[in-house]
Formats: sequence, structure tokens, C-alpha cells
Amino acid sequence: MSVLRLVPTLRDVALLSDLRPNRWRGPFLLDEGRGLNAELSALVESHRPSRLLVIHADLPLLSVDDIAALIMGDGAACAIAPDRHGAGTNAVALVEPLGFDFAFGPNSFTRHCAAAKGKARVVTRLGLGLDIDTAADLAAAISAGFVRAALADNRVRQMAGFP
Repeated sequence: MSVLRLVPTLRDVALLSDLRPNRWRGPFLLDEGRGLNAELSALVESHRPSRLLVIHADLPLLSVDDIAALIMGDGAACAIAPDRHGAGTNAVALVEPLGFDFAFGPNSFTRHCAAAKGKARVVTRLGLGLDIDTAADLAAAISAGFVRAALADNRVRQMAGFP
């Protein structure tokens, strides 16, 4: 989340979660347990944002440049960042989110491209593509430079098999 706050063109950074983290001081949206797609659709319907960036929190190599590449306007109504396997979706930037069919979950990249109706720009970058879903993903992140951060977090250390 700290990377998002460094992007000058982002006005608001809100957290959607079932728990408000102790140190979180920004806008908070309570996840009511309906699933991510339903939660995002409800958020768009109730708040009617003119633009929306959905980005997962499990992107350890995410940089300001990655976010800028995703939200840079080139006329596309939608930008989609696939995971490193080309199957999942790690981020979506929407110019007009109302009516977009969110499809996070298995094989979401193909479904998000279909929901964008041929108007999606695909953004493939290491920081957007390398998410942490498995121990192999964590190992890839560590080998790509996530060592210092990984070693500082005991939960990550345990997941990677460090003592």
C-alpha cells in the first residue's frame, strides 16, 4: 500500500478487507464476505467512481513505475495486468468501471479481457505479474530481489522455509 501512496496521480487509496489493519489510516471498505467480484461490483454501484484501480496486495516487487504503466492513459477503457503465468489477473485499471464484469479467480485474465470487449490494454511487468500465491511464487520473488523484505517478515520467512 505504501507504493500506491507514492503515485501522485492517485487521489484516494482505499483498502477492501474483512479486517481493518491496525496501522491503516486511509479509507476502509468492509468486505462483507460475498467474494471479491461481488464486493467490487457493489463498490462500483454504490460509489460510482469515474475511474477505478483494483490492485492485489500480494505483489512484493510492485513499483511506482509499474502503477504508472498501468494507469497511463492511451485511450483504452481498461488496462489489465496478468500474473506471471498469464492466467490470473493481479490488477485492473478502469476508466469507466460501472458495468464492468469483474471476474477475479482461476483463469481471470481471459475473462477480464472478454469483459473489456476488446478495449483492454495488457500491461505485463515483473512488479505487476509476480504475486504470492504459492511457495514457488515466494521463491521467485526472493530470487528477483524480495530478500530484504522477506527476511524482515516472520510470516514470509516461515512460508519460505527460513528458520
